[in-house]
Amino acid sequence: MLEKHIIKMTDTKIAYESIFSSIWNKAVPSNGEASTSYGEAIRCVGRTEYEIVNNGAENWCDEAGEDNYYDQMLSYLQGFAYDLEGENAKKLEDASDSVQCDICDCKDILERVRQFDEEDDDAGEQETYDNEEMINEILEETVKQFFIMKKCLVDHLQYLTVRELKKIVAPKKFARKQEYIDYILSEN
Repeated sequence: MLEKHIIKMTDTKIAYESIFSSIWNKAVPSNGEASTSYGEAIRCVGRTEYEIVNNGAENWCDEAGEDNYYDQMLSYLQGFAYDLEGENAKKLEDASDSVQCDICDCKDILERVRQFDEEDDDAGEQETYDNEEMINEILEETVKQFFIMKKCLVDHLQYLTVRELKKIVAPKKFARKQEYIDYILSEN
């Protein structure tokens, strides 16, 4: 079902990103939670990826330094993955676990940097460079994990029931399941 949409593009990664974006546009409201568990999983991946990649996870913790909103989103993804079956379920769960670990690693490094800055040691330039390198490596891996999550969710689209698809595209109505999927994946 999805193959014809993926084959249209020469780069598989770009194809999946494009399809994910189309699904986002149909399944995720401009604010608030999505009306389906699938749409909510799409929203969680998109929002957490944006927070990490575009905001550097600046808003990850609340003012007291406690994990909150974005950790809850990753936990939602783990629960969503648990309800799925097959290979995609395991990949989605592993990828969301990996992102949570990556965030913890980055927070630990940033805490060391903060403590190091307070000590104001002269050897700080090399330490800062090493920390930046570690954070960049972690973020590279995190971006890969987000792609895995997106691919799993895109692949799962074909397993949604007609009822779930109808909720995503309401008020549109189609005669066949494939028409719902084609509409979701269209640019409209």
